[in-house]
Amino acid sequence: MIASLYPPEYEPYRFDDLPALIRRARDRVQRNKVARVQSVASHGSTILDLGCGNGNLLRLLRRFGDPSWTLIGWDFPGAHLDRLRTDGFDVIASPIEGDDDLDLRVDVIILNQVIEHFREPQRVIGLCAQMLEPGGRLVIETPDVGGLDARIFRSRYWGGYHVPRHLVLFSGPGLRELLESRGFNIVHSASLLSPAFWVQSWHHWLSERVHGRRLAQFLVVRNPVALAAAVLLDVVTIRFAPTSNQLVIAEKTDRPVR
Repeated sequence: MIASLYPPEYEPYRFDDLPALIRRARDRVQRNKVARVQSVASHGSTILDLGCGNGNLLRLLRRFGDPSWTLIGWDFPGAHLDRLRTDGFDVIASPIEGDDDLDLRVDVIILNQVIEHFREPQRVIGLCAQMLEPGGRLVIETPDVGGLDARIFRSRYWGGYHVPRHLVLFSGPGLRELLESRGFNIVHSASLLSPAFWVQSWHHWLSERVHGRRLAQFLVVRNPVALAAAVLLDVVTIRFAPTSNQLVIAEKTDRPVR
């Protein structure tokens, strides 16, 4: 079932096939993610990318991060993990939700556009709390249903729904409540640009209109003009309202789980 939802041609596994201009822009965004990890990881940290996909972020962490870090990728089995293993990364190839017998301790866990893919995200956050050392950090990036485009297109067209892969979506307060209920303190939160959701939302809306279908074919994330326009829209939006992408950094505490 999982393999059918995430086949080899799944878009996040094919970022290297993007047009060069979009690929360079995406690489810049990914470098910002490396900087976030650098802000919470110390020398010698063990870092787990939970739901690592094809390992693009792990490769950037190896290239631009601290050479003393131990980098681990965890995802369901597949060729994408075989390549990571061949490239010398530590790999866990198994289902992710709820492994009470797991004997793994790490300093930082990354959930990069991942938590929304689980039926029971509370179990995943509980698993993270189990694996993190005291004071360890959890870095989450996930869609935000409180974003402007999410509210405009909430009836059915919002790109963040990403049916059938996105199973549970969060508002900022909802994600905070989940983390605090599992013994985490929020140390930083922010809205992030999410131009792809704007493009996809407009594409979905226009595709159902007779006079919009021709325009809809140009509103795709592989079109640099459409993506650039959406970036400008989000740059303006982020000044006065949440966007539909959120970042939360949380610290494990000894507070009892609610």
